Amino acid sequence: MKQFGRKFMHYFFADPGEYKPAGILSPGHFLLAGMAVFGIYEGLTHTLLLPEAALRSLIRKIIIVLWVLECIKIHFRIRTGSEADYDTWVPLYFCSITLYAGIASGFGRGIIQHIGDVFLASGGLIAGICFMLYPSSSLLIYPTFHFLSVHSFIYHGTMTYLGILMNRTGLVDLTWHDLWYYALYVLMFCIIALIINHRRGCNLMFISAPFHGTFLDTVYKILGKSYTVVLCLVQMIVPYVVIMMFKTWTPLLTRPLWYPHL
Repeated sequence: MKQFGRKFMHYFFADPGEYKPAGILSPGHFLLAGMAVFGIYEGLTHTLLLPEAALRSLIRKIIIVLWVLECIKIHFRIRTGSEADYDTWVPLYFCSITLYAGIASGFGRGIIQHIGDVFLASGGLIAGICFMLYPSSSLLIYPTFHFLSVHSFIYHGTMTYLGILMNRTGLVDLTWHDLWYYALYVLMFCIIALIINHRRGCNLMFISAPFHGTFLDTVYKILGKSYTVVLCLVQMIVPYVVIMMFKTWTPLLTRPLWYPHL
């Protein structure tokens, strides 16, 4: 049993390239995605009717767990020789800024908290869903039950859960005016990423160059020098617009009238 445990831990934290990657649209992909969807369903089932104070407390606990997992991920990346490669461990990608939005939502007050709520309910939700459908990072490098593969589905599954929770409970009621908050929040991180990219020669937020091996290669070939501006604008506008359009088509992201008072 001890030998099995050691072998599993070696597999779970194996170096890149040591085992065959799971791959996108593979059995491993569907298994992890299915587990994430089940977790989202179970989580919503038990939390949609919580009062506001309990929801805020839940968000704080969730974001602390996500930050702990992110720190473990950063440690693993650095331990496996990626310390000089900022792209692999600096939490500054579109999905990563959920971590900062979670802090704003759970621990902030006033406009700061509202900005966090807005991003979690819009960009975070879209990004979580998109990743689970097309996990273009971890599963291209690691096997199914590697720490980073499991972490990526826990993280993005939680993003999806939080996005639905924020909308469905009415903790935030998105309006078109909130697009300004969302866009400025994303723009702030795009500017930070561009500065770091310029100074360190990296590609945070994927706005300085495409993520090779993905559809962004084609986008880059089409857009050329305008790639950076267009990609920033897309991240600043499109996810929010998609959520607002979805809310006009269906009440699934609206708090039902029969829910008890929040």
